[in-house]
Amino acid sequence: MSANLQYILDERQQVCETCGRSFKPKGFDSHRRACERRTRDSEEDAEQWASIPAMSIPSQAVVPALTIQAAHDDGQAWQDYDYDHDNGHNPHNADIDMSSDHSEPEAPGHTMDDIRTEFHPHARIATRVEAFSDFTRHHHYELPRPECQPWLPFGCQLDFEVADRTEDFTLTNYADVRNMWEAASHRLTPDTITVLLGDKDMEYTVYFRPLWEWAVDLLRHPIIGPHCVFDAQRLSKFDGDSFVWFIDEPWTADAFWECQSQMPPDAKPLAFILYADKAKLSSFGREKGYPVIARLANLPVAIRNGNGVGGGRVVGWLPLIKDDPKHRAVWHTAFKKVLASIVPPSTSGQWANCWDNIARLFYTLVLILSVDYEEQAIMSLTRGVMSNFPCPICLIPEDQLSSIMPHNYPLRTSQATSTLLIEARAEHRKGRREAILKSQAIRDVDNAFHDMNHKTTDVHRALSHDRLHIDILGFFGDHMWSELQLLIGLLGRDKVAQVDENFDALPHWRNLIHFDAVMAITFTDGSKYEVIFKLLTFAAHAVLPNAGESKLAYLLLRCIRAYLEVDRYAALELMDRYIKKSEAVRPDKSWSFPKKHLVAHLFDDIMAKGATRNYNTMPNEKCHGPLKASYQYRTNFKDVAPQILRADHWSLVSKFIRG
Repeated sequence: MSANLQYILDERQQVCETCGRSFKPKGFDSHRRACERRTRDSEEDAEQWASIPAMSIPSQAVVPALTIQAAHDDGQAWQDYDYDHDNGHNPHNADIDMSSDHSEPEAPGHTMDDIRTEFHPHARIATRVEAFSDFTRHHHYELPRPECQPWLPFGCQLDFEVADRTEDFTLTNYADVRNMWEAASHRLTPDTITVLLGDKDMEYTVYFRPLWEWAVDLLRHPIIGPHCVFDAQRLSKFDGDSFVWFIDEPWTADAFWECQSQMPPDAKPLAFILYADKAKLSSFGREKGYPVIARLANLPVAIRNGNGVGGGRVVGWLPLIKDDPKHRAVWHTAFKKVLASIVPPSTSGQWANCWDNIARLFYTLVLILSVDYEEQAIMSLTRGVMSNFPCPICLIPEDQLSSIMPHNYPLRTSQATSTLLIEARAEHRKGRREAILKSQAIRDVDNAFHDMNHKTTDVHRALSHDRLHIDILGFFGDHMWSELQLLIGLLGRDKVAQVDENFDALPHWRNLIHFDAVMAITFTDGSKYEVIFKLLTFAAHAVLPNAGESKLAYLLLRCIRAYLEVDRYAALELMDRYIKKSEAVRPDKSWSFPKKHLVAHLFDDIMAKGATRNYNTMPNEKCHGPLKASYQYRTNFKDVAPQILRADHWSLVSKFIRG
């Protein structure tokens, strides 16, 4: 929408002698101290490096150098990036090495750690091999010339700065401020849908922003646009004998490659990541909202999972309905409004001018649905946890959910589900129709995702492993943690106290929550459960020897450690042993639940859509925070949806103006 904001120099500004930048008097002292501290630390680091003796390196070796940059010094595209939970800093989500299945012998002439990039045939780009030190995904491009007046339609920079910080300041009056924001761009559009429930037509209001227009805004953005990747790639690393395929971003995995193969040679995939979940807006959860958040899968994870212009954006606000199967039709009718703008381009394509003023033909698809199990059941129109086939991805029977994987149950597909619906609706007898639907635990509702091109968008394949709700909050928080608390409690108060003391003794680390005690924690948020999950093995292993009364708790701790290492197959084998041995102690404990089984699809998701950071719900859950703040401070607590969405939209406009 505009380039970097040009600030007007002020005579009162002071210049920092260390970095040479100018600042207003307010806050200058704190910047100067921080700047001096950073300079001092850099000098100390340089002295330490200088004191290390040089190492002799063989001529054949290559010293790896980190060249993948996390920010551009001059641009703002990466400025708001503060995503830290699942962005490559976690061993669970490191690049996936599938060496057993995707390595191939290579002729001599390559150096250890060389990176090979193969492009999709439609890209018409030759395969290239680069030294690890030369490999980079940083996009080199010429920054756009700053606009003279990026604050337009505001009259001057001061008007924009004040309006961006508070609504209480009046340029002339409040109406002038509001009108300026409204003139800057168009916000979400409200619409009314009518759904037949029983014998009554019920009306609901849904808010949506056309997904196509939002995506085109990003494609045209002079700083965000150049980072988009439109062609599928396969990356592999030379291990001395062969090139081994590795996966991280969505375009390096199978689904992106297969979708591009279904398109005309000159077309490019425009892939969306969608998230939907109810959000508690008030402190006690009495007021709720139902946002739909979109991300563009063509952008790198650091931009896509960040908080800037290229990050997640609220593109819809669904009506809150009763948790009743009869109301599934309301959800899908409302969601059709959100998808409406990308349905035609999914089958026939649509041209769009990008940042470089080149028109490209895009075919749209929903690559990833990042949602919890409850929303997975709604999106796939399966009958949920109490049905005979609870999994929204495959047709595993309910009584087999706790079995050891791998399994060979057939996968669900959108095309098979549509065929089943046609067969059921052709049956005039209600009992027979219901029996056909129950044979695959499907509801008799038109699925919104079936309007998309079924060759590139399959709702069952788009549903992805939700690490936050399945692993951390689900399997660990609801089951493993409570089970271990019980077993340690049976060993005596001294064992409980010793675990708490060990947690308290763990050193403080940056970005790691420190606990004084954990054994009394029965409910907390995902970030705290994640830290307990990481540290529990270190704090409890000395308390639980593999002998005597603690033998069962020790076996469960081994299961937790195996899950922590993402050694899923070994974890489930250990889990099966624990389930059998604990039946005498906990006969009432059931381990047959969908979230335990969903882990079986994790590796399929990684192969199809990349590392779990691409579809973890944690970045989307963080988007609830600004919505809650808008509810608390920028609404009158009546008819809150349009007020919250207006505040969210003004925030987006502000980010575009700031560049």
